[in-house]
Amino acid sequence: MIKMYQRSKFDLLKDKCRKEGIDLVQTMMQVLSLDKSAIYKRLDGSKILNLDEVIKIQDHFQLPEYFFTSHTSTVIPFRFGMIQHQPETIVGYLTPIHDQLMQLQQLDDVSITYASSEIPLFNYFQFSELTYFKFYIWARTIWEMPHYRNRKFDVSTVLTSEESRIKEVVGQLQQAYASIPSTEYWSINILDNTINQIRFYAETDNFTNARMSKVLIEQLEQLVEKMEETARVGCKSGHEDVQFHLYHNEITHTNNTILVERDGHPIQTYCSFDNPNFLSTDYSDFCIYTRRWFDKLRKGSTYLSVAGSRQRVKYFRELRRRLAEGKTVLGYAS
Repeated sequence: MIKMYQRSKFDLLKDKCRKEGIDLVQTMMQVLSLDKSAIYKRLDGSKILNLDEVIKIQDHFQLPEYFFTSHTSTVIPFRFGMIQHQPETIVGYLTPIHDQLMQLQQLDDVSITYASSEIPLFNYFQFSELTYFKFYIWARTIWEMPHYRNRKFDVSTVLTSEESRIKEVVGQLQQAYASIPSTEYWSINILDNTINQIRFYAETDNFTNARMSKVLIEQLEQLVEKMEETARVGCKSGHEDVQFHLYHNEITHTNNTILVERDGHPIQTYCSFDNPNFLSTDYSDFCIYTRRWFDKLRKGSTYLSVAGSRQRVKYFRELRRRLAEGKTVLGYAS
């Protein structure tokens, strides 16, 4: 049983090496300092790996720590950095996301599939006030950063508490996401949370400038315009060779779920827990399950990009209607 299990793990590693053009046997000989015969005995399971060999193999091939110890199971290992500590700054929250996106940007044939209950994070980054407003809410309510306690919102509220690097990081994140092909699933309620947040902070007098709510609503309107155009042409702004597919998810309730794939193979899954914080895993079975879930989600969704012109017009018209309602409540009706 153990021999078959070890052999099955090396079969997975063989597939990984084949796709990356790596000679597994020669590499294993170097990593373990063994001759070819000894390596073949480990590959076919006739010689069981010891702990030192497992560690060396996992370190060299950058395998997850559970690669040789997990079996098909309902127990899925996730990473969640918030258990160790909450971010002390917004830049501290953005830095791991930045590092991961920079790594993905260097890989060939990478794509992202993103189901979201509100506008995906990276789209906000096109508008400064809207971006910093979302940061302000999360810093005050989710991460409970001391600087934001009992403070009203203004762009300077965020900038004065952050390293000067925040603008640079936001810009790099926006460009990195724009350079990666993506498929996104939006519901018709995608604006509701942000509109309600703007209303709440306006009604509780939490803007230093009373006209800030108007600025934020107008930036949401501009964002809707930009996203409709992106869906219409089927590529990301400034990256004509980067495909963008948008679906209207009409029936399935989703949290924020992101699947990263390379060469058509699912490699990482991210799921929001207390938004905007994400759990992540590269556990193969779960990533494959997530791909199948997205396939089912697509069957019940309406395609809005390029050829889906009628459905696209209808969808974005409804978003604008909801924005108009929000403006009316705030006293900014056209």
